Amino acid sequence: MLLTQKQIELFEQDGYLILEDFVSLEACESLRERASEIVEDFDPTDSVSFFMTNEQAHHSDRYFLESGDKICYFF
Repeated sequence: MLLTQKQIELFEQDGYLILEDFVSLEACESLRERASEIVEDFDPTDSVSFFMTNEQAHHSDRYFLESGDKICYFF
């Protein structure tokens, strides 16, 4: 997909770009449903990890070190 000059200008101006019909409505709905399932199934007691950008303690946190192959999200 090539962007038009106008799209490039809008991106530079606003910092984001809306791409109409980039994916199908069905694909978007499927993604929303799956995201809802993941959140619904989330058990916060399974992995308690605090991440702060101003501290380096996370470098030794087991979950932080071993979660590179997992889908993770933060609250």
